[in-house]
Amino acid sequence: AQSAAFLRTFLEEHVAASLAGIPRHWMDQQVFNKYVMREMFHSDTDGVHGLYNTQIWRNTQAKRQASRPIVIRVLDPVVVAHGMNYFWLR
Repeated sequence: AQSAAFLRTFLEEHVAASLAGIPRHWMDQQVFNKYVMREMFHSDTDGVHGLYNTQIWRNTQAKRQASRPIVIRVLDPVVVAHGMNYFWLR
């Protein structure tokens, strides 16, 4: 439920069919990354944590700690082929 609300908020904030006249994909990765960073570092809670291998990112300056933060794991492109990294590593 919490993850669904997080994604629903993103989709509600980014409903434009185009950006600067260029048609955009409904799940633009760069826009989503900026949304996650905003929620992770520019809110009053640490409600979103990012994980990559052994690294953890979260809002260490948060006024409140979330009891159950949303955890987003970044996949290592060497292990999991995804996006353009797949083609660069082949």
